[in-house]
Amino acid sequence: AGTLAAGGLGVLGWQELGGGAGGSPARSAANAFKKATGLGEADPTGGTWTMLEGVDAYEVRSTAFSPDGRYMAVSGWTSGAGTHCVGIYDGTSRARLTQVDGGPNGANQVAFSPDGRRLAVACTDGRVRIYSVPDGRPVATLTGPKKRAMGVAWSSRGRIAAATEEGGFLWEASGRLVTRLTRKDKYPGELYSAAFSADGRMVATCGADQFVRLYDGVTGARIADLGTPSATGLAFSPDGRTLAVGEYGGTDQNVVRVWDVRTHAELARLPGHKSIASVAFSGDGRRLASGGNDGGSSLQGSIRVWDAASRSRLRLLTTPSHCMSVALDREGTRMLSSGAGKPVLWTGL
Repeated sequence: AGTLAAGGLGVLGWQELGGGAGGSPARSAANAFKKATGLGEADPTGGTWTMLEGVDAYEVRSTAFSPDGRYMAVSGWTSGAGTHCVGIYDGTSRARLTQVDGGPNGANQVAFSPDGRRLAVACTDGRVRIYSVPDGRPVATLTGPKKRAMGVAWSSRGRIAAATEEGGFLWEASGRLVTRLTRKDKYPGELYSAAFSADGRMVATCGADQFVRLYDGVTGARIADLGTPSATGLAFSPDGRTLAVGEYGGTDQNVVRVWDVRTHAELARLPGHKSIASVAFSGDGRRLASGGNDGGSSLQGSIRVWDAASRSRLRLLTTPSHCMSVALDREGTRMLSSGAGKPVLWTGL
């Protein structure tokens, strides 16, 4: 079994983009209207796509494939109890199999276990809820954070990491808290994303504190800090040699930075987005996707698909609204994204 390292959350919402906390009332109402009527929203462009059946959320926040591609999952924000804001889908038929609870006001991110039989959900109430796949039966609830859990990742060594408003947390998959991931007090700030290397030996976090931090993936001991503008998306390459980081807080044109995990050297900067919410590698390591927006007067989202070796751009796709999440399957030919009223499945990439 491999590791599913959640590749980025893009926790920034309409509060940071000009709305209220957790989504402005006006934006919530607009999204609810679009969801109910199908009016007022443009189509994605740039590739072959299918809109999946939605979940009970006004904004899709996270998308994921199980490591073997048999299942897909999405999560989103709600304006109330959060019931049914997380969906599990059949990866072949594309049918929604079940919906599960994401807690009050919904869920920020989902991550499959390495065997694809469980799903971790990072919730806005600070809890990480675990469900069985595909039936959505509640299995466990991980506690510790008192504020929003924004990102979650599941390692091949039986660890679950969460990025929260209070910093990073590391649990055993059984639910026992191993440790909090320490940071220098001089650089407080909420964390947005966590990711494990494929062998589970390393976990990384990023957020508003302007550092990507590397830790031992089993004990949580800190290894190194990499300086970067505020970032929301993280993804290790499947071979564990590089780390892609999607930025949002640097300049008017943020980049995807690619780091050498062993030497901590910056290898490349992939330009184009104004802000980046999410990054993800394909399971074979040949492709890298980044999702966010390119600026301008509209809130249209953008997705770039890159050749991971040459770092050349292969595709430019757009979504009707800011793309908060991208996920690639094992072969890199399918991608599940947000950026519309419902999850968007791209094929033939």
